[in-house]
Amino acid sequence: MKELIFVRHAKSDWDNPGLKDIERPLGERGIKDAPIMAGKLKSLVKSVDHIVSSPAVRALETAKYFANAFGIEFQKIDIRSDLYEAYFDDILKEVHDLENDYDTVLFFGHNPGYTYLANHF
Repeated sequence: MKELIFVRHAKSDWDNPGLKDIERPLGERGIKDAPIMAGKLKSLVKSVDHIVSSPAVRALETAKYFANAFGIEFQKIDIRSDLYEAYFDDILKEVHDLENDYDTVLFFGHNPGYTYLANHF
């Protein structure tokens, strides 16, 4: 059975209102918390085979901390544009499109899509 883990990006930076939403980076708190949460997940999950992320800067930056914790090269993160501003059906489509080779996959994305996905199940 496949294990899917959905991670909402860490706290983002709102200090530059001129940035497009997709370009917003992690904020100070997100930079502090993301590696801590990556370490906590690493203590609970033996290994991760694949990482999928929204193209948003804050999601990719969060994914980078988790990739580092699990020994996955940043360049191997699978960036899926449909995960940005995705609702649960968009997220499920990305899940269905995964290769069968992966047992444990981390998905990095956003609310409200992840909340809708959790509520769906």
